[in-house]
Amino acid sequence: MSLDAAELKRLSSLLDLGLDVAPEQREAWLDALTGEDARLSPVLRRMLAGSAGADSTDPLGRVPSFTALGPASPGSAGFAVGDRVGPYGLLRELGAGGMGEVWLAERSDGQLKRQVALKLPLLGLRRSVLVQRFARERDILGGLAHPHIARLYDAGLDEDGQPYLALEYVEGEPITRYCQERRLGLRERIAVLRQVMDAVQYAHAHLVIHRDLKPGNVLVTAAGQAMLLDFGIAKLLQDEQTESGETELTRLGGRALTLSYAGPEQVAGAPVSIATDIWALGVLMFELLTGERPFRGERRELEQAILHNDPPRLRDVPADLATIALKALRKAPAERYPTVSAMADDLDRWLRGEPVLAQGDSRGYRLRKFVARHRLPVAVGVSVALIVVAASVVSVWQAMVAREQTRIAVNEARTAQAVQSFLEGIFKASSGDQADPVKARSRTALELLDEGAARIGRELENAPLARLRLLKTLSDMYRDMGQLDRRSTLLDERAALAAAVHGADSGAAVAALADAGFAAEEAARPERARSALTQAEAASGALRDPETRLAVDLALAAYHNARGEGAGLAAAQRAVDMLRRRPPSMDRLNALYLLGSMEFYSGHHEASAAAYREGIALAPRLEGGGASMLASLHAELADTEDRLGRPDEAIAQYRQALALSERNQGPTGRDTFVLQKRIGAYLTSHGRLRDALLSFAQARRILAAWPESADKARSLPNLLGEEARTTLAYGRPEAAIALLDAAIAASVDKAVPPGQMALHHMYRARARGQLGQSGQAAADFAAAEELVHRHGIKAGRIVNALAQFRITDHLVGGRNAEAAAAWLRLREGEGADPRGLYPVDIAAFDAEIALVSGRATEAVAHARRAVAILKSGPDERSPDEARVQHLLGTALLADGQLAAALPELQRNVALREALFDPEASPGLAAALVALGEAQRQSGRLAEARTLLARAEAIHAVHKSLARQYVEPLRRLQAALRG
Repeated sequence: MSLDAAELKRLSSLLDLGLDVAPEQREAWLDALTGEDARLSPVLRRMLAGSAGADSTDPLGRVPSFTALGPASPGSAGFAVGDRVGPYGLLRELGAGGMGEVWLAERSDGQLKRQVALKLPLLGLRRSVLVQRFARERDILGGLAHPHIARLYDAGLDEDGQPYLALEYVEGEPITRYCQERRLGLRERIAVLRQVMDAVQYAHAHLVIHRDLKPGNVLVTAAGQAMLLDFGIAKLLQDEQTESGETELTRLGGRALTLSYAGPEQVAGAPVSIATDIWALGVLMFELLTGERPFRGERRELEQAILHNDPPRLRDVPADLATIALKALRKAPAERYPTVSAMADDLDRWLRGEPVLAQGDSRGYRLRKFVARHRLPVAVGVSVALIVVAASVVSVWQAMVAREQTRIAVNEARTAQAVQSFLEGIFKASSGDQADPVKARSRTALELLDEGAARIGRELENAPLARLRLLKTLSDMYRDMGQLDRRSTLLDERAALAAAVHGADSGAAVAALADAGFAAEEAARPERARSALTQAEAASGALRDPETRLAVDLALAAYHNARGEGAGLAAAQRAVDMLRRRPPSMDRLNALYLLGSMEFYSGHHEASAAAYREGIALAPRLEGGGASMLASLHAELADTEDRLGRPDEAIAQYRQALALSERNQGPTGRDTFVLQKRIGAYLTSHGRLRDALLSFAQARRILAAWPESADKARSLPNLLGEEARTTLAYGRPEAAIALLDAAIAASVDKAVPPGQMALHHMYRARARGQLGQSGQAAADFAAAEELVHRHGIKAGRIVNALAQFRITDHLVGGRNAEAAAAWLRLREGEGADPRGLYPVDIAAFDAEIALVSGRATEAVAHARRAVAILKSGPDERSPDEARVQHLLGTALLADGQLAAALPELQRNVALREALFDPEASPGLAAALVALGEAQRQSGRLAEARTLLARAEAIHAVHKSLARQYVEPLRRLQAALRG
């Protein structure tokens, strides 16, 4: 039957449906096909029959025989750059072999755009086995989802009947080359190998043996992520029991292997099992540790060595590591590790400095092997003596291991029991078995936590390890509740206890001191933070212990992140580099978050975004999906996307962060509050003032639900100040003043930074200036200046804002000469840092000063420059745009360019209507008056009167407004009446 492209495509879809139908029901399903589908029924019947035949001997053979459409001639693939296979365009060949080709390809049908590794089996004569192996890989990978296994994205037939597998494209190096070129140490090499072992154990848990583990099938990316590839000859574990005969796949493909990494059972043609993959992991580990494979030679010689020779001793390798590798390389599968997890556990013990459980290449083991090979030449008496000596050595070693493990187990059991008893006592305090059960049951979580903190020293005095553990746990709980002062106190106690228990110079004590330092910064105790972290950093350098260095680096990066500075970049990078060589963990997630922050504060926004995205991709691999960190990663990525000029992506990331936080912490959690506030600030900066005010209002509701604490006391003035600034920009100066009154009152004796207090006074001065309250505005400006000078504030943001607000206040009040003089002083660097001025502000002030000074033509030039500056940034409406648009329109009108002014002023009104309060904004009223004047000069008096009426309605909302708003309104009223 000859099929066209459309029929082939339909055949592929029907085939997928047919494979999902139970075999005994397929005939009925085929008979029920109608129309064009019925014409394809004979081909489908043959293909499904072939699939059923494969199923009888091969559980992975439930795929069509792709050659059912007719064999191609040998060597007919002929793929070339630019060819399309299904929805994929071929970019470049990655590799080719006996079973087919692998191409870098990109989906090009308008769906998700991603690059993939596209596997294309050859369809020539006698290639059906290769297609079966290919189909087997599709079935296996479709059931495996692991962060260290290359994912299957897509599989199917193209219009010409060519099967394809679209796999995750891994850009990396073979594991051996990766470790060699980077000169990784033993611990780092083992950490990379552990990633591979996690993937293999996962496959085994899903009843899949890989059977071809080798460096070429384990690629490591630049980020240190090991990825397991090529399940083309993988085998289900259950096949060993179910295979009753050979398929063509088994006959021609079953012995497909890489001899240097093949186990003795593979070489001998015996059944394979998970022990076969463990052997290959042993060879891989041997090569990573020594740079050489354990067995070498030509094929015949190599086969004999794998079957009969012991692997050589591992020189210059720690004894425990050598023991682990040699246990995995036992000839008999039963003498190897029983599972990959068991081998991995021993490696983890070595990484932690604990005794390993393997009794690998011991004297007793070598003795048994010697006797087995030389039974006749060895005298019985000598054999017995050797066995006795070897047994004694083994017994002594086992006893030492047993004693150490017993000691560890007893300590752990005592600690666990002490922790359990303590927690039971805390929760029993809220049970009904109390003198006042009603009161006991009504205790809040915070009260229970306080009770635990008060009792911990008294009740666990003789259980210091349990006390150390609980101090950390309770401090984390305090942080989740926003009780940062109490958290800091507990971590100070923990640092002192760790020094007493383990020694002040121990890694545990130094790490605890670093944690205490960061907590002190969060609790606004800068002196304690600096002191603790300085001591911890110096001590960690002297220790040269990587674990302690990691703990200190994480604390240092967190400290600088809390301060909003990039000085912790090196520490964050060191932490990430170390953790990338280890299995995925929450520590790595946290380190990536901190690295993203440090890159952001250092101005490296693309690098920052990359770190955050890596963290977001890592989170699902962790237990619980990295829930505690994921919201923060999305939020920080939002800020970075904004800096990169992608506002839509930024707000999407913020919304994702908020949803995650509400799910993890609840609607009143600390992170939920912080996110609502940040979203409000972000929306404000992009002109979405109405939405911003909704976010701020929600943040206030969250804060009101918190228990009283120092954190709440510090958070309230800041929130009120931000909401007030947005309210003022929206056009409600009276409401802004009320919020600022509350913010200033809440700031008294609440350890609020003086810079924040100065901003409260500045914005209240600005709001009062808009309402014409010049005397009160002057008092606020004086209060802000006094705070700046008294506290020696030199930050450009605050100092420059104060200078600019003064100029704006002069302009609003009609004090044009004073405004011009103040702007000249600022331009010359007097009283502020001119380098801290934004270019758009410079152009806008130049335009305003020129305009009020009667230099309209010059004002037009400056205003056009301001507009051009804004247009070069993100395409987003903002109050800045409204400001410069108004300046351009009014300058053109003042310069007599009526025709040019009219459309600019119309755009100005439309923009302000979209941005500001349409019923109260003084800025909108000013725009309406300016457009009304332009319409009057154009002879459109009716339009001018309508605009004037709208402006008058806004003025009526306020008891008074400043001269800048009132005088143009009165001039227009007089002109229209005249």
